[in-house]
This record gives sequence, structure tokens and C-alpha cells, in this order.
Amino acid sequence: MIPHTAPRLSLSAKCQYGALIFFLALAVYKVLLQIHGAHFAELTQAAQAVFERKPHWLAYQNRLLGPALIKLISCFGLDWGAAYKLFIFLMLQAQSFVLFALLQKQTGAAAALRWLGLYLLGFLLLQHYWFYPWDCIDALIFTLFAYGVLQAKPIGFFLALYAVEIINREAALFIALYIVLDAFTFDLSTLRLRLESRTRLLCGILLLIGGALYTKWIRSYLFISTINGGDDSAHRTLGNHVYFVDNLKNLLYQNFTSTDVLNSAFVLGSCAFLLARCKHYSQAQFKGMLIYLGIMLNILIFGLVNESRMYIALLPLLLFFMLSASTTDARPAKA
Repeated sequence: MIPHTAPRLSLSAKCQYGALIFFLALAVYKVLLQIHGAHFAELTQAAQAVFERKPHWLAYQNRLLGPALIKLISCFGLDWGAAYKLFIFLMLQAQSFVLFALLQKQTGAAAALRWLGLYLLGFLLLQHYWFYPWDCIDALIFTLFAYGVLQAKPIGFFLALYAVEIINREAALFIALYIVLDAFTFDLSTLRLRLESRTRLLCGILLLIGGALYTKWIRSYLFISTINGGDDSAHRTLGNHVYFVDNLKNLLYQNFTSTDVLNSAFVLGSCAFLLARCKHYSQAQFKGMLIYLGIMLNILIFGLVNESRMYIALLPLLLFFMLSASTTDARPAKA
């Protein structure tokens, strides 16, 4: 854990930083709309289709929170497209202010603003043709999750995040997986583990099983058909195809002769960065690394390695690791 050394800000300074964060998030919002503007009607249709129980894919039917919030916004006289844009704007603002506040606890406000800028740049670089409401919520939830993991927050913190994220999408299972991991203490020198909390272990296992069963049940219960009227029978077993072999080909070979090389650089570079420093990790950092690698492995098996929006949930955790590394490396060596 990084000690709290950041000085308190005056009211004037808080207002100045608040204005800077607002306009920085606003600028990102403008760029985001330029990226997706030409096909925003398709993004709106994809979100609305989940609410109407006729999603593009069966795997989307459990992702209810974002479409429900957009529907709620639309009740104030906005159409779905305008409501979705307002939803993105509000989520970007919330994400930016929350991340700044967490960063500012660990470093000065000026440095926190620079790290926030780096995060938002990464957020834009990871944009894909598709950008869904659950991606917006993931960005906020996994910012809090990353902070909680590296600060070794109590189990109640993660239970609250799980309760929200399981309504957003099945990525909540990784929060449950962390609770399982946090039941153990890892001996990094011998790579042995010791059970420390049977309560956390049992709780995490129950959340994993319960979350998986809930996801499968809610998809089947709410799903009427795909947006084109099909039954999506090909995805009823796992929710998604297995793309591991194709992803490896893209990751290690084909991307290096295409514009998708950034995806390979992000995946390989971030994993190498985390693994290179693992011998010096605290318990919290080691568990955070395991979660990062676990999410990345899940993407490689069940996702599409070049659908870069999937990495948005990983970006906050990587950012906190980079902040920790920069703080450690900046400390003067002992005489």
C-alpha cells in the first residue's frame, strides 16, 4: 500500500481541479462521439435491443443495468439515442472524478491529473467499433475494484461492487474470484499458499456458483429472440464461442502486419510489465496481478483479442500498478 502523503486542497484549488477534470472528460466525450458518430444508431439499437429482450446475442441478455439506466433517462423526454449520449457523458464524468479522487489519495493533485489524462488517452486508444453501456459501467466499477484490491479493502467493499456488477454483466465473477484468492496468503518465495479465511473462501465460491447460475438463468428467462428473430442456439452452452487458437494467431503474428498491432502491444506489454515485477509484490499486488492475468486469459479464450473495448476494465488496474512502480522507482536508494 502507498502511504497517504497528499496535502489537503483548499476550496479554490478543489474548484480549479474540478473544472479541469470536467472539461477534460468533456473533451474525451467529444472525441468519443466523433469516433462512434457515424454508427451511433447501431450502438443505440444494440443497447435498446437488450431492454426489449431481443439482443444481438444471447450473451448480452444478462447485461441489464446500462440499458435500464438509459431507459430511465429517456423517460425525461429524450429518445434512446440522446439518452445513450447523456448516459455516456455522465459515466465519463463520474469515472473521471472518481479516478482522480482515488489517485489523489496516493499522490499529489497535479500528478493525479496527469495520471487521469494518461488513463483517458488509453481509454480512447482502446475504443472499438462497438461500445456498449456495460463497457461504461465496467470502467467505473473496475476502477473501484482495482483500488480496493491494491488497498486490501474489507470484504464488504467487494460485495457491494459484486452486487452492482452482476446486474451489469458477468464480469462480476472476477470480483468473486478475487474474494476466493483473498482467502489465501501466498508465499512468493516458494509459491505456496496458506488458507487464512474459510469465510472468504466459502463466500467467494458461493458467489462464483451463484453468479454463474444467475447469468445462465436470466439469459434464458428474459431472452425472446435475437434482434433478427433467431434463437442463437450456437451460443447457448457457454454464451460465446471459444476463439483461443485464432486469438493466439492474431496476437503473436497477424497483428504485427496490421493496424491491430496496438492490441498485441497492450496485451503482451502489460502482462510482461506485471510479471517482471512480481517478485517484489505485496500480497495485495500479487493477487491483483493474478486477477489481471485471469481476465486477460478469459478474453483470449472466449473473447476477441482485437475487440479492444474488452481491455477497458483492465486499464484502471494497470494504471494503479504503473503508479506504484513509478512511486517505488522514484524513492532514493538506501545508503
